[in-house]
Amino acid sequence: MNEGPYKLPEGWRWVRLGEVCDYKSGVWAQADPDGIPVLRSTDFLPDGSLSYGTAIRLALSEKQLRKSILQPGDILLERSGGGPNKPVGRVAYFQGQGTYCFGNFITCLRVSRADVEPKFLFYYLFHFHISGRTEPLQTQTTNIRNLRFNEYLAITIPLPPLEEQKRIVAHLQEVQEKIKALKEAQDQTEEKLKRLEQAILNKAFRGEL
Repeated sequence: MNEGPYKLPEGWRWVRLGEVCDYKSGVWAQADPDGIPVLRSTDFLPDGSLSYGTAIRLALSEKQLRKSILQPGDILLERSGGGPNKPVGRVAYFQGQGTYCFGNFITCLRVSRADVEPKFLFYYLFHFHISGRTEPLQTQTTNIRNLRFNEYLAITIPLPPLEEQKRIVAHLQEVQEKIKALKEAQDQTEEKLKRLEQAILNKAFRGEL
């Protein structure tokens, strides 16, 4: 596609999310202390990483294991959940630390093209959520919010050349480390740091870094 919400730098192009990744839904089973660790949205951390130690262990069948085992670079999407001040659509990045599966309120996005860096796509979807853009894509029942997934797959992604994606990823990882250090070293509010991160992410996806 050639058109998007703003003009891109030379060499960048707009793509739809559904054009660059495959997806599959999660699983559920009876709890079992000797079972397979299964990640849930409660294991998503604010910076998009995962709390592996809090994963629940479930008695998955071989079929369920094959269906939902995660690979390095997978992006976990919270498809159902959210809360009063937390729109559904959070994402987390799976680094590939051992054998893990994912639960039934989560969809796994897996990059399907060689010209897309998985961590770049993760950072864009992370930015998409924290900037409030999943809010119009959700429906709400009494106690839970659901992401309108087909509409989510249709969102547009500003895609630079692969080497530029890698440069942006390296820069954003450095920014995250600095923010982490600020959180540990200074008594700053989370809201100020969130605005800083959001401003930098916004520049990254406009080619302004």
